[in-house]
Amino acid sequence: MLIIIVDDEKELHESMKHIIVKRYPEVTFEDYYSPRVFLDRLRKRRIAHTVGEIALIILDNLFQAGPGGETGIQALPRIRKQAPQTPILFLTANDNAEELESITQYDMVHYQHKPMEETQFYFKLKEILRERSKTQLLGVKEEEIRNLRHSLQSEKDDDVKAQKLYEAYAPATEQAVASADVHEDLTTLERTLKADYENLDAKAIKFLASADVLFRHITDKEMDYSPVAIGYAKGVEYIMLKLFRHKGLVDKQTKVMMGEMVTHVYRDKNSWPQGFVRLISSVKEKRNSVAHTNGISRQEVEFLRKLLFETPLGEYRNLLAYFSEAMIA
Repeated sequence: MLIIIVDDEKELHESMKHIIVKRYPEVTFEDYYSPRVFLDRLRKRRIAHTVGEIALIILDNLFQAGPGGETGIQALPRIRKQAPQTPILFLTANDNAEELESITQYDMVHYQHKPMEETQFYFKLKEILRERSKTQLLGVKEEEIRNLRHSLQSEKDDDVKAQKLYEAYAPATEQAVASADVHEDLTTLERTLKADYENLDAKAIKFLASADVLFRHITDKEMDYSPVAIGYAKGVEYIMLKLFRHKGLVDKQTKVMMGEMVTHVYRDKNSWPQGFVRLISSVKEKRNSVAHTNGISRQEVEFLRKLLFETPLGEYRNLLAYFSEAMIA
């Protein structure tokens, strides 16, 4: 995780880094002492497509160059042009209402008054990084995912589409759920799922928990929720494959994807619990929706989640409970 500090006081650089590494030891830093030098480096990052590596920019307002020099407020629009999705912590010693109003026009710009206490700074930092962990995987690869979806329009196999999108989202998803604030929630959720569905193995639980923790943390209704839908569907696909192997429908070496398994269920629907065909078909349909041009909405993911965790399936309380019990039947 990379944090950039743009401030002309070297002592302040060191004190902030000291506070940050105590809580986030994995952080690396880049130090800049003027907006001009930083902007030059940021432009090069934009060209090299490495802006997404920046977790946070800490930006001071006034620099030693004096009235004739550029201020942080003056630099903000150019920083936003080069790094539209990167959180900024704006530092200033002034309580000027007009100044504060001018920075609120930019998304993901947070205000911190100087001088600041260590605890105050830490909680502000935690708030920003928590918010970033909720949104980063939907912004870092936005252009790449859009291009991938476009290239997949001619692909007829929905399983192939879903797998390619999963592979594209997976690294960002893993990074998001591994962050310090989210990881604790993930561990708790994994324990809960394991207790509720004890016969599902650890890999299946990991897929489901990762999707569910993202669903709980990402609250912006305008975002593309494809990573969440893919996580849920990947968990179900992995569970179904294990169940097919358990029932002897495929051997242990054969890898079968969800579409093939759902087709098999359709062909032999009387061998499955009443309502299973409808439920698993709906899961597959929602999984396929991620390949649409605009991805999948929160409302659609809420429906998918209900299919897994809330919709009764005959004598079973939900689809996951059926899978868990069927593993030992």
